[in-house]
Amino acid sequence: MTKSLFGKNPDLDDVDFIEAIEAAFGIKFGNEEPEKWLTFGDVFDATCRRVHPVERGPFPCLSASAYRHIKRAILKDGPGLDLRPDTPLKDLVRGRRVSGWWRKLERVSGLKLPALQLGLWSTLFFLVLFLGIPLLVAISRSSGWLALLSVALAILVAIWSTRSLPVQTVGDLARSVAALNAQTLSRSHGAIRERDVWSSLVWIARDSTACRDPIDRQTILIG
Repeated sequence: MTKSLFGKNPDLDDVDFIEAIEAAFGIKFGNEEPEKWLTFGDVFDATCRRVHPVERGPFPCLSASAYRHIKRAILKDGPGLDLRPDTPLKDLVRGRRVSGWWRKLERVSGLKLPALQLGLWSTLFFLVLFLGIPLLVAISRSSGWLALLSVALAILVAIWSTRSLPVQTVGDLARSVAALNAQTLSRSHGAIRERDVWSSLVWIARDSTACRDPIDRQTILIG
């Protein structure tokens, strides 16, 4: 049985899911419209009413378009690379800082890339920081310098923390980029296909929630 996307969350109109869809397709939903959505099919229909997709068309899918942009940007930085959809991204980043390479790829491609993730040690440090500082404050009853220390440490970690890749291969990256840049990639085609709208929404839903169950039109949003 497919679980709901957002569990018992009563504030669907406030979740990142809505903003991510609006950013990807260059659209805006009314303030009260998301409150009326019950299923994933409602989200799809509401998006389609704004982007007016076609059933089929004589142009490549968004993932193929995204792959070409990404491949061109990577080859500009490393001419002669044997690049394929199954090429691991870690092989391309090897010897360089992930965040710097990621920012450059985003700038050269002109497309929004999925956010990098915190590395394991940085994540553990954050947990220790935000769980340990309040405990120390409660024990010492001296919150002033500890509060300043926690802020300073948080800033340092944010600046110097290691980042990990959110996807593993060039093909995975192309699919995520296609979802995040639906409007930009479809602009040159003059239209977007229904299946590309669906694929983008599914990717955004999985990125915004913890749901890994199959998603179809009947998938419940809250409940």
